[in-house]
Amino acid sequence: MQDIDVYKLEILKYPNTKLKMISHTVDIISENTKALVEKMFETMYENNGVGLAAPQLGVLQRIIVLDPQTDEINTPYVLINPTIISHTDDLTELKEGCLSLPGLYLDISRPNEIVVEYMDINSEIQQLEATDFLAKIIQHEIDHLNGKLIIDHLSSLKKQLKIREYYKILKEKDEESKEKAMN
Repeated sequence: MQDIDVYKLEILKYPNTKLKMISHTVDIISENTKALVEKMFETMYENNGVGLAAPQLGVLQRIIVLDPQTDEINTPYVLINPTIISHTDDLTELKEGCLSLPGLYLDISRPNEIVVEYMDINSEIQQLEATDFLAKIIQHEIDHLNGKLIIDHLSSLKKQLKIREYYKILKEKDEESKEKAMN
């Protein structure tokens, strides 16, 4: 992986074209990779997120971090080159948000149980059986590695409507920020 100045990384927002690009496999866990993972956790927590994919910071590497922060699961995870190797056919709908589409929430149907294979930060291959909320987060973040956003799960008409809603939310937030700055 090319060295990255992790201190200059910020969350990319839709419609940034890098969010639509497919990420590259990570072959070697370098010190720069570890610094990137630290920056990803820091950024995720600062933005009250539960998951973040490297492409959301403009880094096209197959790395995700997540921390469901629930009573049942309070363990942070680093998944490098994650691949879903099995899933149930049972779909569950859950409201999802995205740090790259702030303020927009959509009901997305996804498999409720998955098994994901990945490399951990120590270059060890691991498998994780995930259900419910954790499974949803992993699938959401893997979508980012494949250049897919939550709005891409919608029909073209619904997608257009949600994009308009997103821009309206951004405009309202911008107006609130200007108002606060004037007071």
